[in-house]
Amino acid sequence: MLTMMNHLLIITTFICCFAVEVQAQVWTQEADYPSDPRHHPICFSIDNYAYLTTGVTDQSTVLNDFLRFDKTTETWETLTDFPGSVRGFGVGTQLDGKGYIGFGVNGLGQLNDLWEYDPATEAWTELASCPCDARAHPAFVATNGKIFVGLGNNDTGNYDDWWEYDVATDTWAQKPDFPGIQRHHPYYFAIGDTVYVGMGHGPAIYNDWYRYFPVTETWTQLGDLPDQGRVAGTHFSYGNKGYVMAGQDESHSNNNFDAEFWEYDPTDDSWVQLPSVPLGKSRWAPGCFVLDSSLYFTSGERAPNEGGLNGNDVWHYQLPSLLPPPDTTISSTITNINTEKQFLLYPNPTNGMLTVTQNLNAIEDIVVYNIQGQRIVEERGSQLTRLNFINQPKGLYIIQVGAQRKKFVVE
Repeated sequence: MLTMMNHLLIITTFICCFAVEVQAQVWTQEADYPSDPRHHPICFSIDNYAYLTTGVTDQSTVLNDFLRFDKTTETWETLTDFPGSVRGFGVGTQLDGKGYIGFGVNGLGQLNDLWEYDPATEAWTELASCPCDARAHPAFVATNGKIFVGLGNNDTGNYDDWWEYDVATDTWAQKPDFPGIQRHHPYYFAIGDTVYVGMGHGPAIYNDWYRYFPVTETWTQLGDLPDQGRVAGTHFSYGNKGYVMAGQDESHSNNNFDAEFWEYDPTDDSWVQLPSVPLGKSRWAPGCFVLDSSLYFTSGERAPNEGGLNGNDVWHYQLPSLLPPPDTTISSTITNINTEKQFLLYPNPTNGMLTVTQNLNAIEDIVVYNIQGQRIVEERGSQLTRLNFINQPKGLYIIQVGAQRKKFVVE
């Protein structure tokens, strides 16, 4: 007969095995990319392709190789080297079908350059350098035709300045400083037209979090990450949420925790922890990219108690699929000539409260989509309906009443 201790041992073993199996179903390891393992890779994705470049090897060699991943065939291809300076501690992003990289450190010192990659021609163009001080690992966020750069550090210390680059005019302008303590290696992303920045390393390692509205050029402090401070991880946005992964904790070590994965929801300023990347311990300065609804995590320096060497491994996580986005080219005027189906909405743009009126003879239910195509509101229609968007991110939305759609903007 089994003793109580044996029962507990069997149950505990089952739970542990079940937990490992569930995690294995969430994260899967893919083929390594065919180049040097590294920390601080720069990654960005455009259409069905992802790109990886630069970084620092185990031998402290700075790189400028350039790789492309094809999601359709799940294969890597080596392209012509990035023509700018070799670098580590650089940053990159994508905007409107092109890639942008810059900043970081080469063998001579810090950089403040900016480069654009056009996948249609496979050509790089050097753009105007930032009139700011050269620096390593700043925040680097793209949205609505602009790239925002700030924070970071160089040999003189950390920064809290904030700069806007206008892609259309190839010009830079200084904006209000980041309101937190000066720091480098923060986490950051954009959701819609709004930029989010926080955490990172200054005199301490922080868990604070901030929002920047480019239209009003204002900063707001938000709720902290509900865990200890962290630095030097990787980050991205998807749909109407943002995500941070891995890095080091407040002891400046990745020995003490695994490669955590957190989701941020701007609608209620909340964080939720998702399944960690199954690496054993966390990684310092990894990279990531998203293709469709597939997330890929790669590279970074392993924890000292795991040897401290860099990775060129690739891990896949399936994000929830987004609904196909509605047709955002639809005119904001009513095109259906049947007056019984017409509806009105005002004010547009709105500062948060939107009124929808319908013909009394043709009441339809109301659905609102964000620009990523996700349903964020579903209401049973009435002759006059008031919708609250005060806590929604600023930007473009689509409202559908019956078969009719219109655009509106939350400011």
